[in-house]
Amino acid sequence: MAEPLPDGGVAWQLAFVVRPRRAWPNLWKATIDALGAILGRDNGACEWNARDSRVTDLGLHRTVDPAAGNRITIRSSAGSENTTG
Repeated sequence: MAEPLPDGGVAWQLAFVVRPRRAWPNLWKATIDALGAILGRDNGACEWNARDSRVTDLGLHRTVDPAAGNRITIRSSAGSENTTG
């Protein structure tokens, strides 16, 4: 099981490879909701209730691949946000 990132802001990049007619905006919300193991959850929160308010820098990327068919490829990169200032 993954350990949640340390408390604080999180910078996140999500990249999707989808077929041309795929409504990819429907994918990113569900993907973030499923990241509770990494973002953490509040005590008593259900499985799909990740602490997504921690994401303070979000990049969403889409590549269209006609050969993808029904397959969806997701790449993810995350880290604690630098809060020096």
